This record gives sequence, structure tokens and C-alpha cells, in this order.
Amino acid sequence: METQRGVSAIIYDKRGDKHYFLLLHRVSNWQGWEFPKGKLEEGETVLQAATREIKEETGLKKFNIKGSLVNKREFTHNDRLYSFETFLVEANMNVVVDISGSEEHDNYIWTDKEGVLAKLYWHEEKSQFKEAIAVLESSNI
Repeated sequence: METQRGVSAIIYDKRGDKHYFLLLHRVSNWQGWEFPKGKLEEGETVLQAATREIKEETGLKKFNIKGSLVNKREFTHNDRLYSFETFLVEANMNVVVDISGSEEHDNYIWTDKEGVLAKLYWHEEKSQFKEAIAVLESSNI
């Protein structure tokens, strides 16, 4: 089975003791809320891919990649294994997110963890998010 590697970014901003997270509304191939993500391009490292995808999908120029989660998000589709490394990324939610050039997304929101869990569609993405919450709450970042 062929493997397609990719990256996803859980982008957050901490206000007081509460975290808010950026979700994008996908309209290409399926409709629903998701974190920014994409495939690795040839010759790219996962860190380079994460940086590129964040800039391409959100228009954000200032952000801080804090690290990656231990567990990868893996799933199969059309006889292909997809393996995504997920990064925790801090950004300022007062900065405008620019999705105007996107064919994949038509909207975005910043929401708290309950909002994220209510809006995410894919089980694997919810599991990754729960791991991210545990990391954020235990490390106080």
C-alpha cells in the first residue's frame, strides 16, 4: 500500500487561562470543519511543509511552531495510507486570517475546545485534538 505523508496544524491562541483554536471550513471534496493540513512536497521536511501549509491556507505570517504531537494521524482511503504529523502552533487570533485565495476553504472560526470537538467531523482528527489539549493543559503553553 502506498503511503502519503502530510502535516496538520492545530493553531491556537491562549487568552488568560483559555485556549482558542483556528478551524477552516472545507468545501473541496467534502464539507466540514478541519485544521489546516496538506501533503509533503518532494524534498520537504515536515517542518517546512507545516510552515508552507499554514501560510498557504491561513495567510498567517507570524506564528510559532511549538512542537509536534507524539502520535501521527493515520487513515486509509482508496488503497492509500495517509500519515499526518500534527504540529502545535501558537498565533494571534486578532490577526486576520486570509482564505480569499483558497479553493479548499470558504470560512474560518476561532473557537474553544468544546466548539472544536463539536465541529470536527473525522474521528482521527478529534483524537489528535484531544492529545493536543492534554499537551497544552499539562505544559501550560
